[in-house]
Amino acid sequence: NIAGQGNASFGTDVLVTNDVNISTDKGSITVGNTVTSTGGNVNMTTGAGNIAVEKAVTAAQDLAITTGKGNIDIGDNGPGVPTVTAKQNATVGTELGIVTIQGKTEAQEGDVTLYAGSEEYTQAGKTVVIDEDGKVQEGGDGHTIVINQNGVVKAGQDVNLGALNDDILVTDRIQAGRDVTTAVTGKGRIFFPGQTVDAKEEINIALENGDFILNRGNGTRVSIWLENNSELSHLGEIWRTPTARRIRTST
Repeated sequence: NIAGQGNASFGTDVLVTNDVNISTDKGSITVGNTVTSTGGNVNMTTGAGNIAVEKAVTAAQDLAITTGKGNIDIGDNGPGVPTVTAKQNATVGTELGIVTIQGKTEAQEGDVTLYAGSEEYTQAGKTVVIDEDGKVQEGGDGHTIVINQNGVVKAGQDVNLGALNDDILVTDRIQAGRDVTTAVTGKGRIFFPGQTVDAKEEINIALENGDFILNRGNGTRVSIWLENNSELSHLGEIWRTPTARRIRTST
């Protein structure tokens, strides 16, 4: 732990059999080399500061990358190459800031939880142009949770996405062995204009004040709860797994 203000970085690969715990009260954490726990947990946390994961981080049990105030960037190591991997649960979140997932993030047997937030919602820097099929043609910057590039999110159980007073934009794939749950508290939008959202069981989406786009979803049941949305909201194809038949949705 770095008390007070200070930055933490990895100048060489780390391979241990027990837990890896890196924390700073105020400062950034940069992972420029691989970090692996073959028998324990990996925890990286800062009270206030950014976290950048540029190389693979792997935990035999749980993995948590969190900050109280700051941005988190999960880098891209190539198509299908994991950047964040936990055997059990993986949590990536900031109470006030932006989470960007550009590399594969996976919880092999448990849940993936991503969360982020803003003190208040602002439309500035969030311009998104949607075509008639509900696909993003330009824009997409400034959102609280962004999953793009090779940012596949995969969980053996549930994928949970949560935002406070801001938007969620997912242009890459989400795969859940059980449920996908996405919610925005306060004001904000949820966009799934890219590849399929796959859930072996349920897809649950809730918005208090904002628009929603889902290009394609696979699940046994899909529930969508919208309040105060506009004509921008768009629901594409919904299919029931594993028989791949269209199903009705709750909106």
